Amino acid sequence: MRATLQQPIGSGLHRKSEPDEVLEGVDLHGRTAVVTGGYSGIGTETVRALAARGARVIVPVRDPAKAATTLAEVEGDVTTGEMDLADLASVRRFADAVADQVDHLDLLVKRRRAGVQRPPGRDPHPAAAPPADRGDAGARLA
Repeated sequence: MRATLQQPIGSGLHRKSEPDEVLEGVDLHGRTAVVTGGYSGIGTETVRALAARGARVIVPVRDPAKAATTLAEVEGDVTTGEMDLADLASVRRFADAVADQVDHLDLLVKRRRAGVQRPPGRDPHPAAAPPADRGDAGARLA
């Protein structure tokens, strides 16, 4: 496989661009987004930016009280649903609830650390293990 170097596309955006800057001029009315990790840090700013542009934003939450406090200041159509990634039944309930609320999903924003590394009690095969400096394996299951 031949590696291709990435080249700037001249958008004016960069790795430190803020969500408002990235979404400038974008109309998201009629769009639905799910944002994992949407009630802390950059996830909250992502929710805020999407909602400000008219998107309906659904945030899966493990701690409803913390999420309610954090998201209370966000204007727009933002709802939460309980979900704990350590509980597959909880994930299924959240997915079913979202499917009952919307006919399609336009955006899924997955924060880096929001994911299932492996089922409890199962060691990953060495080839499937995440690099030590990453700290997660995204949605990789062993």
